[in-house]
Amino acid sequence: MLRLAHLLSLAEICQGLAAARGGGVFFDTGIHMVDAVLWLFGDLSDIEYSDDSYGGLEANAELRGTVVVNGRKVPVRCSFSWTDPKQNGIRAHGTSGSAFASTAVPGVVIVRQRVAGEALEMHIRGESSNPGRIAGDAFRDQLTDFAVAVSERREPFVPATAAIRALRVIEQAYAVRRQLPQPWVAAGLTP
Repeated sequence: MLRLAHLLSLAEICQGLAAARGGGVFFDTGIHMVDAVLWLFGDLSDIEYSDDSYGGLEANAELRGTVVVNGRKVPVRCSFSWTDPKQNGIRAHGTSGSAFASTAVPGVVIVRQRVAGEALEMHIRGESSNPGRIAGDAFRDQLTDFAVAVSERREPFVPATAAIRALRVIEQAYAVRRQLPQPWVAAGLTP
């Protein structure tokens, strides 16, 4: 039987990978959002991608595409940044309101809408949601499940084929890459 004496925290893993990183913000963190979009909504088509790289790693990037929900094409826009302290997560905007699921608060969806002219915000938790849970727990759970799946000779909850779908989107995005508009660079402004 395989026993896990110690699993690294997400912070320890990220620190260890920092020196060996092969990509910028889109590859390092964006792949997780791409994976979530694919898992929640299915394939992403009509891919457009732009970033701020001038030959090095990108610090800011934007991915646009289309998913099909209930037979209708729905536009998707994902922003990734190391320089803007936005919360990473998935936002869905509709005609009556919006919903936001953050990687910082697993198991909670924040729904915002106007009711009788008043702004309303609801925090919806899943039945198995744990308010004290931290973001790294989900990653640790995946690693634990993978190790147990190996010892039990079963398919893990998140199989390798799931990662391949996200990697294909990343590759396609890099293939159609355009420069992210930076008007201050074009104007010759310096800090």
